[in-house]
Amino acid sequence: MESEQISVTVLLPDMFQTFLKQEALVNPHYEKVKMESEEWLSECFLMMTEAPTGVQRRFALAMQGYCQGALIQIDSASKTPSLEEVVLIRQRSAGCKPLYHLVEYAHGLLIPDEVFDNPVIRELECLGMDMVAISNDILSYRKEQEEGVPHNMVTVCRSNGMPLQKAFNTVGKLLEQRYWRWDEAEAKVPSWGEETDVQVRKYIEGIKCIVKANLNWSFKSERYLGSNPAQVRVTRVLRISAETPVSQDRMVAVKKHHSTLQYNTLNIVRSLIIWLFHLIQSLLSLSLHRE
Repeated sequence: MESEQISVTVLLPDMFQTFLKQEALVNPHYEKVKMESEEWLSECFLMMTEAPTGVQRRFALAMQGYCQGALIQIDSASKTPSLEEVVLIRQRSAGCKPLYHLVEYAHGLLIPDEVFDNPVIRELECLGMDMVAISNDILSYRKEQEEGVPHNMVTVCRSNGMPLQKAFNTVGKLLEQRYWRWDEAEAKVPSWGEETDVQVRKYIEGIKCIVKANLNWSFKSERYLGSNPAQVRVTRVLRISAETPVSQDRMVAVKKHHSTLQYNTLNIVRSLIIWLFHLIQSLLSLSLHRE
């Protein structure tokens, strides 16, 4: 008879701080336009050819960064990175930055290239990516613990010997630091003239919307938090297995459990990402050549 799995209660960090205190805007016609919206996203690569060259280049570079992050995550699946390393990996592999430039394209923003070279704008972009990745790792921990996924910030803390609640507190502190830095950076956004400033403000609001959408979706979906995510949002209390994740025995068990088909699928995904990486590199070279 199998022993009953022991679970413990953890208190999640307060994730609704700074601009995330604001209610997320939800399209009241979402269900009607859902299919059309998803079709639009599936065709975004083709539509990007109609975008200004600067937008195309930024989108291609962002996708290139995502591919690199995904490859690093796949290739180091058998290793346990440090917390600092996994933060950098997740920043890119979370696939957040390409969305910034879809916002830029969808709103028809005409922002000069020099704006994107500004250190304050770059800081806001990185902070947005970190907020999405860190909050995702906190909320997805229970699911990824069950699946033996090593690339999770809470998992890394647990693998280094931290008690469960302390691991959540440590990663929560990383998120809180990003909130503080966001408010400081946003207050320092320079001016490029009235017309450009309006465009830049829309771009920054787009980053905020991406962060808000990710967090609010996580508390509406049952993907991570079970059948009552709304209650978890209110109480911040979550029950999680007390098992230390991704121990050596656990990794051996997970590897045995994974079938040859799953292993081959991972290699196919890796090959597709490499192919996509080279395709984007070619499109990027073409874009630079046209300039």
